[in-house]
Amino acid sequence: LIEVWTGRYYDAWGILERAGEFFESCGDALKGRWHGQKGLVLQRLALTEKRADYADRAIVEFTAAIYHYEQAGHERYCATNFNNLAMLLYQVSRYAEAHESLDRAQEIFERHRDPGNLAQVNETRARALVAEGRYEEADRILPGVIRAFESDYPYLKVNFITAGGPKTLNRITAEYRAGQIMATAATCTASTTGAVAAGNANPAQQVLDVGQVQAGGRLVED
Repeated sequence: LIEVWTGRYYDAWGILERAGEFFESCGDALKGRWHGQKGLVLQRLALTEKRADYADRAIVEFTAAIYHYEQAGHERYCATNFNNLAMLLYQVSRYAEAHESLDRAQEIFERHRDPGNLAQVNETRARALVAEGRYEEADRILPGVIRAFESDYPYLKVNFITAGGPKTLNRITAEYRAGQIMATAATCTASTTGAVAAGNANPAQQVLDVGQVQAGGRLVED
């Protein structure tokens, strides 16, 4: 949703709510995407508004997304939402649950031999470890994350400096995010231009348009 990219989270939530009747009549795959998008918007609202109730609702939405993707047989999208759920859980200091969710995502991506998405899971785990103050464990994970990112994004070269602590993770993620946002912004714009120009796209179509540049509902945030 463009509203998410511009920080208009309540507008994004309104679009998703208005599209609810359509998605409730769809199959499990589309329901999974809808719930995943709702989880992402609620996650951002929880953090920006400092609302614990929004965080709880986001957890419910991510869990619903995982359920529907499981029913649809889309394991990778299940894993993506496990990763999104873990991101939220560590942000609200529920570290043990975050690592459990990451373990589920890791198992799926390892089984599917998906190093790119596995690197994203490891990055989330490193963030959680840093939040817990477990800096040495985070530093052991990060070199593999960097190698995977540079393999997927050869134009992005991250200089790993063994500085320890939050500075290491912040440097790596900042450089990675900068490259990722530039790479996806044009795609997002292209995928939504038709609907925006027409001025008459329904809420469900707006959600589906943005879905073309997301993996299982994951937005770049990041």
